[in-house]
This record gives sequence, structure tokens and C-alpha cells, in this order.
Amino acid sequence: MIWHLAVHPDYRNGGIGTALLSRATEIAAKRGVVRLEAWTRDDPWVQSWYQSRGFRAVDSYLHVFIDGAGELKGAVKSEIPGLLPVQAFAHYVGRDPEAITRRFRRVHRCVLHELRIL
Repeated sequence: MIWHLAVHPDYRNGGIGTALLSRATEIAAKRGVVRLEAWTRDDPWVQSWYQSRGFRAVDSYLHVFIDGAGELKGAVKSEIPGLLPVQAFAHYVGRDPEAITRRFRRVHRCVLHELRIL
């Protein structure tokens, strides 16, 4: 899994990220790894970058940040006396993502990209 691959903004578009990915792929292949996966957020540029390097999107879900009493009501509750939720973080994998994006202010799509290397 590629946990984090980034290039400082001052040095982007010079092939550094591609070189890092290429070297990581070489090392992984030599060690018998058959696939790499990279998770991205809803950033079209980053998703496009991975796809242009042979990755394909294979799965996704929503990151949902639930904040404040209005958003928490009906979504999160505590059954522990005295424990009062004020924020929550959730993954949504249901069939109505539009309803989630309408209801909560901070929603991001996380996308799994996969590259078969052997």
C-alpha cells in the first residue's frame, strides 16, 4: 500500500513523484509483491496522476466528519450516561451518497487505486 506519496510544491512537475513510484514498483516486484494500492481523497488531479501511471480505481467510500449538535442528531448517540458526542468520524458505504453529501458539510470520497505489477 502506498500510504503517502508527495512532492513539495516547489518541486512538482519535475518527474520526482513518477521516479519515486517507479522505484517503489521495482522494489516491490523484486520482493514478489503482485499489486500496489493507493488511496486518494476526492482530488481529481491526484486520481488522474495515478490513473495515468497504470492504476485503476477499484473501490471507494465516503469519509464523513460529523460536527456539532445539528449534524450529530439522529446520526450518532451515546448509550453511556454522561458521554456526550460532540464530533464523529465515519465511513459511509451505503447506496445513497448524495443524501450523505446533502446532510453533512464535510464529506470526502476516498478512492482505492490498484496497480497489478506481476
